[in-house]
Amino acid sequence: MSFEKELLQRLPKYEADGLIDNQSALRLKEHLKLQVSQSTSIFKTSLYFAGFLLIIIGSCLFIRNLWDCLSITIRLCLAFVPLLMSVALGIFVLYKQMGNLMRELVVLANYLAVFAMISIISSTLNINGNLYDFCLTMICLCLPITFIFRSSTGSVISLFLLLAINSEHCSDRYFDLFFNYAILASIGIFLFWKFYSAKPVLGIIACWIFCILAPIIMGNSIGNFILHSLFYQTNQFNPPNELGMIIAMGFLSSVLLYSATSRASKLPFWKNPFLLSGVVGILITTTQMNTIKLNSHFFNNMSSLCKFWETNNGDFAIAFTFVVIALVVWLHLFVKALRTYPQIWGSIVGATVFILYTTNFFVGGQYLIYVILSNLLMFVSAFLFVYKGIKNKSYLLLNVGILLLIWQAIIRMFVSDLDMLLRASLFVIFGVILVTTNWYINSKRQNQK
Repeated sequence: MSFEKELLQRLPKYEADGLIDNQSALRLKEHLKLQVSQSTSIFKTSLYFAGFLLIIIGSCLFIRNLWDCLSITIRLCLAFVPLLMSVALGIFVLYKQMGNLMRELVVLANYLAVFAMISIISSTLNINGNLYDFCLTMICLCLPITFIFRSSTGSVISLFLLLAINSEHCSDRYFDLFFNYAILASIGIFLFWKFYSAKPVLGIIACWIFCILAPIIMGNSIGNFILHSLFYQTNQFNPPNELGMIIAMGFLSSVLLYSATSRASKLPFWKNPFLLSGVVGILITTTQMNTIKLNSHFFNNMSSLCKFWETNNGDFAIAFTFVVIALVVWLHLFVKALRTYPQIWGSIVGATVFILYTTNFFVGGQYLIYVILSNLLMFVSAFLFVYKGIKNKSYLLLNVGILLLIWQAIIRMFVSDLDMLLRASLFVIFGVILVTTNWYINSKRQNQK
């Protein structure tokens, strides 16, 4: 029970005991009711959104099952339906002057709608595209609504797309790529350590440098590793890519968890590069781990590291040292920080993904286990973010949790062994259950009042 609810229940007793006069009790009661209603409105909105999201996804899957029976004209018309819905939702939110949560959801819906529109049109008309054109088109079409709603979510998504463009045109010389980013990251670390406590403005600049560099390091390390692994046989080993990925993941996990014991843990999300990097980490890694076909290459290639122990003790010792150091830092700060701040969940997410990868480093090849673990990690993380957002009345944490749920739902649309109609039915059923349950509980509360 929250403090406001508990105080609201005790107020009549305080008034009867003469601790507070009647006028003050009435004013305090109105104020507390307003606070309680605001906190519960966040919860109601998030549940309704999640429920309708499942219904929409189920409907989309049902249409996809009938897609081959539709004419080209109908397909092209349907491509614009999600965009029109997102625009209508945006106009409604502006007209009603709704809060930050709905503004962020509108921007997110617009990005998803543009993504769906481009994908449907290109597949229907057999237009051959590339990652560069796709990301650039997404940014150009979605940035206006991002600026209109002043959305941090839209800015972060645009940053992801810019990173994808950068990865598309990066150098094939992996060592040059990795060490260039490592040097830039070292400069960012130095600036953060040198200026943060004494000069807040320079500290914020250093945070932004970190905020950009950390996702670039991890995204390029993992992305280039998977790209190269597709061109190597299982029994071959590619030291620059595999050792580079391990070093980058170890470095990032240590940096992420530094936020648990530093002043940065008290910063808002957009000034905390560690929390942002944790979210980026789980989006990148769980997406790749959910794709079983691609990961059959990825984990088979990783399993060659086990053989590397016998033939290259020196190089393996370097990688093993980074893994052990990062693991020790993770365990120490995890135990210490879990008692302290509610904002460490992004760090825990990022570091846990690192632990999943390093576990595979020792056992090798058992990719199905990690597909299950990554899905479990995604749902648990989303639940924790939503729970913390509702409990702490933080729109930011709530938005992050909903974003993770949306991302997982998108993955399930395209990567699953279940039949399409069965997936559509399950999405719709769970969405209806969620919306109905939320409506019933809210109606019951209104009747009790």
